[in-house]
Amino acid sequence: MPAGASRPLDQLDLLTVVQAFQSISSELRLDRLVGVLLELLVRHSQAERGYLLLANGKTLEPAAEAEVERDRIRVSTRVDGPLEDRVPLQVIIQAGRNREVIAGGPDELTAFVTDPYLASVRPRSVLCVPIVRRDNLLAVLYLEHRRLGSTFSSSYRHLLDLFSNQAAIALENATVHARLIEANRILDATFDRMPVGLVLLGPDLTVRRASPQAVEIMGLPIAPGTPLVDLFDVLTPADMTDQAYRYEPGFATVADRSDPINREIVILTPHGERLRLSTSAIPLRDEAGALVGVTVLVSPAG
Repeated sequence: MPAGASRPLDQLDLLTVVQAFQSISSELRLDRLVGVLLELLVRHSQAERGYLLLANGKTLEPAAEAEVERDRIRVSTRVDGPLEDRVPLQVIIQAGRNREVIAGGPDELTAFVTDPYLASVRPRSVLCVPIVRRDNLLAVLYLEHRRLGSTFSSSYRHLLDLFSNQAAIALENATVHARLIEANRILDATFDRMPVGLVLLGPDLTVRRASPQAVEIMGLPIAPGTPLVDLFDVLTPADMTDQAYRYEPGFATVADRSDPINREIVILTPHGERLRLSTSAIPLRDEAGALVGVTVLVSPAG
């Protein structure tokens, strides 16, 4: 069947969508996902060229380009050179701004006669699709054919709608994952460089993580999963009058509070030394008020 021919969307097309997107459903690295996505979209839309631009605030940034070369699709995630020389920016900007699909050839794209790319390259057929998830613009897909007109038939555009919906989900998941990775990277750097000791407890009051400074101050390794009660048993914390703090009703009462619990305590280090510490246990709660963790700040008492 010729590339530009139109035929109804059939079960094989739908199966193709499912199989194709199974290959990207588990890909959470955004830098890899954009290339795989664009290759799939170019392949199944029968385009000659394609671009994927990701939304970054109010701007669109090129993330990947693809071009059919003989029997293969060349995909690159490094897009160099002026963008206006590679795609019709006026078309892409309007599609993203208005969340509208723009398609056609030179005769249908009369609203963009001043676009430098369309004027110089004059592609026979273009298709520009905003990729939206929960009313948020995630990306804009641009496809073109330079040799065949009417390439993007209504049946293939319907198939592309299915692809775009799945692409939006994949892009959203990968974007959230990328943000979490970056947030964790910042947290790691902050955690390791804080001038005071920091111990993170889970809602069950077991250690999730202890900073190097906390380990150094208290003089013992604090492994993830260690119950707070075990730390009490080892460190035997007491107040300034040597009155021992019991696990109940000591720091464990943080689970029933919202305000920090500030204590000056004396601990017995594993080397038998008595050490005065200032501590502050800060409850962390979700929007419903449920305890999700406790941050404990530890520093030598002045």
